[in-house]
Amino acid sequence: MNDHDEEVFDDLQPRPSIDEVIEALASQPEIPGTVLTYGLANLTDSDTELLRTVWMALDDDHRARLLIALLEANETNPELQYVAMARLGLQDESADVREAAVNLLWEEESPATLNALYDLALADPSDRVRAAAFAELGRFILAAELGQFPDDLVDPARRLAARVMNDESQPVDVRRRALEAASNATMEGVADAINRAYRSGDRRLQISALFAMGRSCDERWSGTVIQQLSNEDPEFRYEAARAAGEIQIEEAVPVLAQAAYDEDLDVRDTAIWSLGEIGGPEATQVLRQLAVEADASGDAELATAIADAIATSELNGDDWTLFRYDADSRN
Repeated sequence: MNDHDEEVFDDLQPRPSIDEVIEALASQPEIPGTVLTYGLANLTDSDTELLRTVWMALDDDHRARLLIALLEANETNPELQYVAMARLGLQDESADVREAAVNLLWEEESPATLNALYDLALADPSDRVRAAAFAELGRFILAAELGQFPDDLVDPARRLAARVMNDESQPVDVRRRALEAASNATMEGVADAINRAYRSGDRRLQISALFAMGRSCDERWSGTVIQQLSNEDPEFRYEAARAAGEIQIEEAVPVLAQAAYDEDLDVRDTAIWSLGEIGGPEATQVLRQLAVEADASGDAELATAIADAIATSELNGDDWTLFRYDADSRN
C-alpha cells in the first residue's frame, strides 16, 4: 500500500487493523460492514496471507457473496480497490468464487491480471468462469488495439479468443464471450464470425453478435443494428442502441429518438448515450428536447445523463462540421 492509499483512508474512514478485519471475517457477516469494506481494500501481500486461513474457513457461498458485495462497493467508490482479494479468489476451489473474483478485476489492467485471465479462459474447468474470463480479456484486447497496452502481451489472448469463437464444440456461453472479446480487434475472420452468430438462431449468440457489431465499429452492420432497435426483446434493443452509438450511425437517430422513451430504462439510457456519440445537428436537437422534458419532470439523474450526451453530441457535431467543411473545400 502506498502513501496515496493512506490519504484515501484518512479522508474516508480510519483504516481498520488487520486483526479487526480478521475478527470481522470470522463473524461470517452476510453483508460486509465498514470494517470489511475498508479493511479488505488495498491489502498488502502480508495482510492477505494473514487473513487467508479465516477466509478459506468460510463457506463457498459466503466467500462468493462477499466478493460480489466488494464489487458493489468498488463500483460505488473506485478508491476502494480489491485486487488482492480478487487474486485470492482466483485460486479458490469454488467456481462461484472464481467467477466473482474475475468480475472483481473489472478495472485492473496489469500484465499479471491479463495472464491470470488468459489461464482461466484457456483451461478453467467451469464454463462460467471461462466465459467471465473472456469477457474481461476483451478490454485488454481493446486497450492493445488503441495502443494503450503492449500488443505482444495481448496477442496470445487475442488468438485464443479467435480460436474459441469459431469452435462449435465449445459451450455457447464461452463462444459468445470469446466473440465479444475478439470483436475489439481488427482481425481477419471476426466479421464472418459475427455474421454466423447473428444467423445462428441462438438468442444468446445473436445478442453477442450485436455487441460485437458495435465493438467492431464497422458500418457494414448499420442496417442490422437499426432493424434490431425495434426488436420486441429489450436485450436486443439495448445492444442495438449501444452498437448504434459505437458505430455512430447517423441514420439511426430517428429510431434512437423513439428508444429514448423506451419502457426499459437501460434501453432508454443507452439510446440517450448513443445520440451523444453520433452527434450532429439532428441528434443534438433530439437531446435538447429530451432535456426540456427531463427538467419538467424533475428527474435530476436523467437530466444529468442528457446533459452529458448533449456535451458529447455538440463536440462530435463540431468534428462533423469540420469534416464536412474540409471535404467541401476539396471539391
